[in-house]
Amino acid sequence: MQLLTREMSLTVAWSSAETAEQASTDLLRAFVLVSRRGAGSGSWAAPFRHDPIAFLLDSMSDATNLWGPAGELLYRNRAAAELDIGYPSEAPIGTFFALGRRLERRTLSYCCNDRELLLEIIHVLS
Repeated sequence: MQLLTREMSLTVAWSSAETAEQASTDLLRAFVLVSRRGAGSGSWAAPFRHDPIAFLLDSMSDATNLWGPAGELLYRNRAAAELDIGYPSEAPIGTFFALGRRLERRTLSYCCNDRELLLEIIHVLS
């Protein structure tokens, strides 16, 4: 994967299947933490202080859902909870209309701890 900025280019390489599995496990752990988020403007501070992935998931303005192997909703970030939409389909990208808005939906299917999971990102287009 290559990340580009105006100043420099940073290459991040998955060196092994073990590294990719650890990243998947870290993502799943972050979703668990996000799902336990309390109410109020300062509720993110303490539990997310040492987990940058959970902090990122919670602060994203795009809705993020994680679906389990049987199509069950496992976790969602605050934006996804507010929209209260999403569905477990493996179509990698698509657009749809809901709540009077045009939305873009992207998905990524991956394996974590011997479970097939589906990560879904929903972005409001208009």
